[in-house]
Amino acid sequence: MPIRSETETTATFRHLVPMFHARVPGASKWVFPAPDDVSGSVAVSWESGQDLYIGRVDPEAPPTSTGWAVTSSTQLTGLGNVSDHFHVVAFGYHIIVFSTGDANRVRMIVADSSFSYSTESEIALSQSAYGSSMGNLVDLDDYAKTKTNDLYVVQASTTSNLVAIGIGLYDSSGLLQVGHLIIMVNISSAPLTTDPALDTSFGSGGVAEFRDSSTGTLTFQYMATANYLAQAAAYSSSGGTGSGYEWQVLAPSRMDSNYATTIELLSTSDLETPSEMTSIERITNDGVDDHYHFLSMPMQVLFNNGMRFIVCRDIPDPSTVFSSTSSSSLPSDYGSLVGWLLDENLDFAGWYTSSNPKTFVAGRGNRPHVARYGRHILLLGYDDTNGEGWMMAYWMVFV
Repeated sequence: MPIRSETETTATFRHLVPMFHARVPGASKWVFPAPDDVSGSVAVSWESGQDLYIGRVDPEAPPTSTGWAVTSSTQLTGLGNVSDHFHVVAFGYHIIVFSTGDANRVRMIVADSSFSYSTESEIALSQSAYGSSMGNLVDLDDYAKTKTNDLYVVQASTTSNLVAIGIGLYDSSGLLQVGHLIIMVNISSAPLTTDPALDTSFGSGGVAEFRDSSTGTLTFQYMATANYLAQAAAYSSSGGTGSGYEWQVLAPSRMDSNYATTIELLSTSDLETPSEMTSIERITNDGVDDHYHFLSMPMQVLFNNGMRFIVCRDIPDPSTVFSSTSSSSLPSDYGSLVGWLLDENLDFAGWYTSSNPKTFVAGRGNRPHVARYGRHILLLGYDDTNGEGWMMAYWMVFV
């Protein structure tokens, strides 16, 4: 199915109809669907045994009793200490960034559409932890406390092969996230034979920090994601008609005195030196907060008419293990996977609202990753309390 052959310029997305729900054989966590413009199919990456794997599935083919039929399955790493990854398709390549178990290192994989060629490159590390010769790499010791297992990658240009890697910046306690360290990487020489070049036109040597200009401090927690929007006018929250580009970050904000979080959307149109993000909206500040929910790991699917569908993890009443100013490990970080539909003005729309979200998985899901295949199919990868990776397919109904 062509990925972008259909549009919904005038139609409005309203609700979801279940298609399939099955295991991804061999996957234990971090199931990440990534529709591929080159092949016209869906790639899926996952972690198992602390290494990365990738394969293909047909989301319109019914799974068997053992799960989705995965083809072209390929092991991408042999480190044995991979911890968290993020996967996008950009410039005809699969771009995967991942952290290692000590959260002091970021590596990037660039793979072609057939997975027949891939290369793994170092991007950033703590020199004090690894004692490495830095060369062209980013020394994480030069910045505020980072945790590389809170990371994302996003296409950062339509005219040059730039991707941006976001890494969580934390306060001195290491508990509260105060922003993102952004590393701009040029993959114009892909397939890469050496470490990719940092784009020197961005910040200082290709590195800058994002902080919320409206509050002075960005108090995000637990995984942010980003979208690069090739037509800002199509998705402008202000309803503007100008052309251009927009870079959006979607993340959970710091918990308030009721131990609740909100999902916050920030944006910048300054792609060369986006040192600050401007808050567009606190999306879930009504309804959800009243129920003391802890929201994290948000992702969004965007539509041409300005609507978006947001999916995140929801842990009700975390007050027994969290305070308003600090955090500790949850006894279990599994919760429900829920979603909301928002219109072009970021108001709740359709069947799924702040007080009535769409529940995909009740109480046993984690690490949701959502993607859109063609016009009508929504894909959601996640892992469950049994340490098994799953993927769901839904038919999106437009009216």
